[in-house]
Amino acid sequence: QSTSTDDKLTLVRWMFSAMSLHPSVKSMASVTPAQLDSTNKETAELFMKLLTESCQTQTRDAVKYEGGTALQASFQVLGQVAAGELFSNPDVAAGMAGLQQHMNLDKLNKVLGTNK
Repeated sequence: QSTSTDDKLTLVRWMFSAMSLHPSVKSMASVTPAQLDSTNKETAELFMKLLTESCQTQTRDAVKYEGGTALQASFQVLGQVAAGELFSNPDVAAGMAGLQQHMNLDKLNKVLGTNK
């Protein structure tokens, strides 16, 4: 609840920067070590702001009542928020919609029993 649009975009940049290191996509994206360090720094600052300022009471209570795994769960939620921000972008959605043009919908409909 305490993240702004800018915060969500920070998370998007961080996730993309980290994912760009995966061997299967590394040749498709060029994130420099400086850019990766910058997104790591921005995201660490965001996490610290959320944990120690914006959501200080919630952080303390979550750890008190649920243990350290509460922090892990909260970061997973932040990742989901960032992914939602990424995939809801119209340009990203349009790019992903291109998948459909390469699918054999007749074959899929036959398997599903929806062929007419």
